Amino acid sequence: MKNLLLPLFLVIAFFLASPGARADVAPHQVLRTASDEMFSVLHTHRAELRSRPQELYGLVDQILAPHVDFQLISQLVLGKHWRTADADQRAQFVSEFRTLLVRFYVGALLEDPRKLDELLDFSDTLIQFRPAEVLDDTRKALVRAEVHLPAGNVVLVSFNLHHKGETWKVYDVVVEGVSLVTNYRTSFANEVRQGGLDALIERLAARNRALLAQRSARAD
Repeated sequence: MKNLLLPLFLVIAFFLASPGARADVAPHQVLRTASDEMFSVLHTHRAELRSRPQELYGLVDQILAPHVDFQLISQLVLGKHWRTADADQRAQFVSEFRTLLVRFYVGALLEDPRKLDELLDFSDTLIQFRPAEVLDDTRKALVRAEVHLPAGNVVLVSFNLHHKGETWKVYDVVVEGVSLVTNYRTSFANEVRQGGLDALIERLAARNRALLAQRSARAD
């Protein structure tokens, strides 16, 4: 799962770089344009990221925040446990889960910074988006894509979006048939049953601290 979600998470970061994914623009066009813009930014800062790769954490987090519906993802991931959580628990879970996604998957890339160089060398052909399928009276959309990795294999990715206010926002991503939401929901449901929601939140916080310390040590 980790190997599949690494290219996926990079794709999410790349296509969400645009300043606004307006609801009046076809979702696949938004993704394609923003993908090109993000690759351009990464090419521009390529040397800086090579010498200070940990800066990719802040870049991805800044990019994701306005364009991914982390609250809806968190609600779907927790399922029935979201309904029984209080406001503080919900806010803490959203914050820690968002941080985990950034640090875990970007951290996998930072284990070998040459992977970023390799992906950028293939940026022109890396991602192919198909026309969006608009669902549910235009409130939701599905965008299918193919990620052509440098090694030659092709990863099939589907992006689930809904428009919230005036923007399209991602609320699930499916890689080779594996849903990000479903994968975490199964894992977290078991943990909540065994130890409760507060224990899950604390485990995520501890994991996030450990990931940051691990990457900081490697950077030194």
